[in-house]
Amino acid sequence: MTDLHRSESVVAERKLAVIAELFVRRTAEVESDGAWTSTAHEVVEAEIGAALTMGRAAAGRLIGLGMSLRTRLHATREAMARGDLDMYRVRLIEDATANVSDDQIGEVEHQLLEQVLVPPRSGGTGLTGRRLTNAANRIIARLDPAGVRAKREKAQADRFVRVSAAEDGMCRILGSIPAA
Repeated sequence: MTDLHRSESVVAERKLAVIAELFVRRTAEVESDGAWTSTAHEVVEAEIGAALTMGRAAAGRLIGLGMSLRTRLHATREAMARGDLDMYRVRLIEDATANVSDDQIGEVEHQLLEQVLVPPRSGGTGLTGRRLTNAANRIIARLDPAGVRAKREKAQADRFVRVSAAEDGMCRILGSIPAA
């Protein structure tokens, strides 16, 4: 089971690398051909969505993750390529480090991976979920306080409340608002 999980991670890294490469190539095509009316991101979202049978939003998330691994999270990509990190933890790392400055990302990633890649203690799961995110936040707060402020400001700017229809005369409320 663990061998298959590692193999799955290796394949997922290759898929993300191909998606990032496709995005880079389509961006060059769109920029060199003034006749395009869509952005490269829209073109690649549609192309990936059709090829992988998914919606554009899901395809867009794969593009973002692939480009993060290609341009910012080099050690994370290498760990994933070895099968040491699965897609779940890679997404957590990308989310947690999204606002870290380019000057600090290498050190933040290095310190985080030192903790994430430690073999779990007997009966433990290692750093996953909230524990991984908390570890990342502690490292970022120490090394890149400006990144912490940027993350908070972005969250504040992106706040929202949505109400949508649901089945049986009910509605769904989804939101992200300040705790205060």
